Parts: sequence; C-alpha cells; structure tokens
Amino acid sequence: MRRTERVNAWPVVGAHVAVGGALGVLLLHPATMVIYWLEHAPDTAGLGPAWRFALDSLLAAFEPGMLAMTGRFAAFGTALGLVSGLFTMAARRHERQVERLARLLDRDLATLIRQGEGQSLELKASIRWDYRNGCVHRELELPIVRSIAGFLNGGGGTLLIGVADSGEVLGLAPDLATLRGRSHDAFERLILDLVAQKLGTASCAFVHVLFQRVSDRDVCRVTVEPAPSPVFLRDGHGSHLLVRTGNATRELDAEETLRHVQGR
Repeated sequence: MRRTERVNAWPVVGAHVAVGGALGVLLLHPATMVIYWLEHAPDTAGLGPAWRFALDSLLAAFEPGMLAMTGRFAAFGTALGLVSGLFTMAARRHERQVERLARLLDRDLATLIRQGEGQSLELKASIRWDYRNGCVHRELELPIVRSIAGFLNGGGGTLLIGVADSGEVLGLAPDLATLRGRSHDAFERLILDLVAQKLGTASCAFVHVLFQRVSDRDVCRVTVEPAPSPVFLRDGHGSHLLVRTGNATRELDAEETLRHVQGR
C-alpha cells in the first residue's frame, strides 16, 4: 500500500475503534446486565422493569465501583471496532487495486488488438454467430476450443472474442442474443462448458474469462495458462493434440505428439 493510502486509511480505523468502544459501554454493557436480570428476575416480571434496570445500569456505569467492568466492556468494543476497521481498510484497498487493474487491462487490451494475432494472441469475431450468413453457426465453437487447447499445450496466451482478424471490435451482442439469459455469466458458462466437454474438466482451472469494454462494445478476454500436462481435444473422431505455432493453432501428428508428451 502506498504511504498516502496508509495515512488516509488510519482515520477510518480510528473511527471504528471509537465507535466500537462507545458501543461496548452504551450497548453491550446494558444488554448484558438486562440478560443477567432476566435470568434471575421473577417469572412475572415484564420488559418494563428490565428496561428500567438497563437504564439504571447505564447511569451507574461511570460510578467508581463500576469503572473496572465498564473498562472491560469498552476494551471489548474497542477490539471489535479495531477488527472492523482493519477489515474495512483491507476491503477498500482491494477495491482500489481492482480499479487500477481494470484501468491497466483496458489500456493493455487496446494495445493487444493493435499488435494483432501472434504466438500468444488469437482474435475471434464470435463464438457462434456467423457474420457472413447472419445466423447462428454452432460449428464456430470448435475453433474457439482449438485455440484454447493450443495455448494450454504451449506457453499460454490470450483469446479475444468479439474482435475480427482485422482488429475491428465487433462486440458480443449477436452472440449474447443467442444465449439463455443474454448475459456475461451465460457467455462465460458457455466457454467453460465447451472446455470441460472437449478438453476435460481439469482444464477449466487454467482458463480465466473476463469482459471488457472497447470502443463502447463488449469484448470477452479469455486468458489461458500453460497446462502442467498435455491436453487433448476430444471430438467424435478421436483425441487430438494441438499446439500454438506462430499465429495459428496446429494439430500434431502421431510422432510429434509422442515427442511433445515425452518433453512435458
């Protein structure tokens, strides 16, 4: 945390400590006394006497004979306030870090798009919307999974969905319109379901989905970590090992597959 952030955060902790100490004396102390009174009061006693007893206990809290007990309740409240203040400070720090990261990612995404496809970047216009024919084409899902498999079996990489090969940002609206719920959550579930079905559930741990805005349009950013062991794509024709080569994803033949597996 930066020094200025630490300086600005401590008044928040101090306020929580002060409020906690006050509540310990003004709330916890009388409440405890009322509970004690109710346990030992006659069964016929109502809440009226209890509240009067609580008020009397509060007024007596600062008498010399009660200062020790009052101090213990104040200390307990102060401790709770300190914990609450530290938690709030940590939460605010986390929020600032997330905001800074989001701004950095937005700038980084525009830079990635300008660089174009390469060893660690793949651009896809959509996941299932066929722009050429203006309709849903579920066979477009397979190239998405192939790209992810290539990154898993290599050094990792980034897949951007909603960006044409030319770098034009198309957005996700046509794809979202085909999903139940039409939301980013549904889009993320679709990607992870495809990964689980075609590459195995274990591969999902290395695939991270994020949504960002570029040119007032949504883009899906899929960040893929290198898998610790070879990942095979399963379809109706068998299992295939794919790797990223340059700006393309290539399937290895039997001999190349053997060498790749032995090398991992």
